[in-house]
Amino acid sequence: MTDKEVMNYLSSFTPETLLIEKNKGFAIRDIDLKLIEELRIKGLTEEIIKIILYYVLKRAYGLRFDVVRNMAEKCVLRNIKTRQEAFYLTVEEDFLWRNRKVKLSRCGC
Repeated sequence: MTDKEVMNYLSSFTPETLLIEKNKGFAIRDIDLKLIEELRIKGLTEEIIKIILYYVLKRAYGLRFDVVRNMAEKCVLRNIKTRQEAFYLTVEEDFLWRNRKVKLSRCGC
């Protein structure tokens, strides 16, 4: 999907409903909702929170708190305010993710 198609898809969700939709049938826990609240406290917009959650749920095959927090921290440090900047971050993270997988497969770990 293109960035525009992803944003059209995400526009019909709140971060909480996106989590329910994409969490592969797992129940939403209080700790999941606290994570979303933590992202809001960091000053991230709803749009950026949805992009981070969408990326992590798609790439990490489930909600990985460490990855979400890492991406949120990068958004704060880089002062990411637009969805385009957030999408650039997901591309960068995807590259790093694939690079790590290739290194692991080469060393036989």
